[in-house]
Amino acid sequence: MATLLFLATEHVPSPPGTPPAYHHQVCAYWKQKHGVVPYASWGSLPEPLKAAWDLPRAAHGNKTCNSLASPRGLDAASCGGLVDGLGLKPGFSWGRADQEARELYASSSCDVKVCEYWRAKYGVVPYGSWGSLPAALWPSWQLPRTSRGNATCNSLSGGAASGELSCYTGSCCVAGACSAMQRRPPLP
Repeated sequence: MATLLFLATEHVPSPPGTPPAYHHQVCAYWKQKHGVVPYASWGSLPEPLKAAWDLPRAAHGNKTCNSLASPRGLDAASCGGLVDGLGLKPGFSWGRADQEARELYASSSCDVKVCEYWRAKYGVVPYGSWGSLPAALWPSWQLPRTSRGNATCNSLSGGAASGELSCYTGSCCVAGACSAMQRRPPLP
């Protein structure tokens, strides 16, 4: 009953006597209800709950809701939000990421998922066009991911699977992709 009251009122992150197992549920509830993107956006989380969101939970290795709200890891959009929000340059700089953010980034395979995020956000055409991807991120795009057989974002962002790699090598084309590549030199 105390947990239901807690979830409904949202006054404190863990009222006295709340079992630590519920911390994940509370954080996940706030994330879903208020559209919080860990490390990137508060969504509509009320001001009094922002401090509670960032409160370390001793029972969970001092992790905050940034980690606890996503027990299965971050999706591509959330990985991108983490990279943008903390100024990371994957493979080159951790920006303002603390240890918890670094662990969440690694455990969520954000080094790979950020490729999909950049492709969608900036309109990158793998092997064809940088789209509007900032030049400061180009080295991160081209960085070989050792966890994925040294693949770069060109193949990890969905380009090869969708046929755009074929356009680069001259065989079949995906609608519109080859014409865009014929106007621009391929990515190095």
